[in-house]
Amino acid sequence: MSSWGYRVIIPELPCHGGRGSLNYFDKETLQSNFWPVVFQGVHEAEKIVVEAIQYGDDPIAVFGHSTGGFIAAGTYAIQQQIQSAIVINGSCAWVQFEELYREKNGLNPMEASAKSLLQQNDPLSYIRMNQENHYCCFIARMTLQFL
Repeated sequence: MSSWGYRVIIPELPCHGGRGSLNYFDKETLQSNFWPVVFQGVHEAEKIVVEAIQYGDDPIAVFGHSTGGFIAAGTYAIQQQIQSAIVINGSCAWVQFEELYREKNGLNPMEASAKSLLQQNDPLSYIRMNQENHYCCFIARMTLQFL
């Protein structure tokens, strides 16, 4: 990405690497830590974007895989200065993801307060119209490639 003109900053996620670890084989641990890590990651990424803007006018993109994909989507949705986002094995539809996850795993539906928090921060509620059009076209192209 840096060869395309982007400054690359790779932050370490909360509860990952030198910032701690999670037992990835314990489903309850993952479930109780997932959204707090995402929200903290988005908050920290916002600070990084603001700082990057102060130090130059290079285009800004965010990239994330897995939990980092959720963080990239959330950061992209709320930071107008970000030019693009790449989300791999993450989700840009947080409420829908959580509902499907709970259904698939036989968990109770979200409580109203938890659902409200996700709705307030769901990237799909923030994506600007031109971004939504590009996003939908990209998803359509990717879907056709796998059919």
